[in-house]
Amino acid sequence: MHNTLLTDRYIQGLRTNDLVSHKTLRGLVLLLMAVFVYTPIQVAHAASPTSPLDGLGVPIGPDSQALTTARGHDVIVVVAYGGFGLNISDSAGLRFTQRVSSWISPCGRGDCLLYLSEFYAVADRPLRSDNITAVVPLNSYYDGFAFVGLQAVAIHGASRGIFDPDPSIPIIGCQRPFLCSRHILQLSIQTSTPDFVVAATAVDGDSGGCFTEPGFTTVQTIMNPVDLGFEFYYRIVPAPNTTVNLACPPYNSVAMFEMDAVSLTPSQS
Repeated sequence: MHNTLLTDRYIQGLRTNDLVSHKTLRGLVLLLMAVFVYTPIQVAHAASPTSPLDGLGVPIGPDSQALTTARGHDVIVVVAYGGFGLNISDSAGLRFTQRVSSWISPCGRGDCLLYLSEFYAVADRPLRSDNITAVVPLNSYYDGFAFVGLQAVAIHGASRGIFDPDPSIPIIGCQRPFLCSRHILQLSIQTSTPDFVVAATAVDGDSGGCFTEPGFTTVQTIMNPVDLGFEFYYRIVPAPNTTVNLACPPYNSVAMFEMDAVSLTPSQS
């Protein structure tokens, strides 16, 4: 009988311990759930500012790209390389303005001009597969090609004036010895604000484009059958008073090049 009593007490003790353990475990689970729910809110507030790059155009045809963005109030910059009268249209109804343009005559005459041009627009709302197309008149071509390439990029957090006001910006021209609108030896700008820098080269030959400094990202390289090419680069420059260079070997196959800088608000740099 004594043994039976001890056994009953032992079993009762186990049940009590199990109950305590169950309550303790349940309390710990509820505590962990509370921490899990609360912690992301703290992390979100402590996260670094979102990148100013809000979208890059994706080719959907020989003269068009689709651009999708996550946020509104973006500056859309498009750089294109093609014949005389080059312009930009899109399916979202944006109003593109030509920012800068330069021409070159590969044949040395006025009837074979190619243009490197930059356009920009402001998108108030996010874009969903906006069809951005280069429009070139049918009688404007060189060696049978009216158009070579383009690249669209969406930049979020631009300042009120959009572009960096430093007098070195934008810069565009050519370094080839033949006929062009402006001869320059090297691409170099001096920023006065935190900037999103865009650059492009128009290639006439097969020896490649420019050499980028650390920090530049090359988005695309296009070459067509007659050795006309197009390269696009971008770089985020978080500090003002920064010298930015794009190294192009003298008299290589780079026919034209350009560089520009969208001024960023401090929270986006």
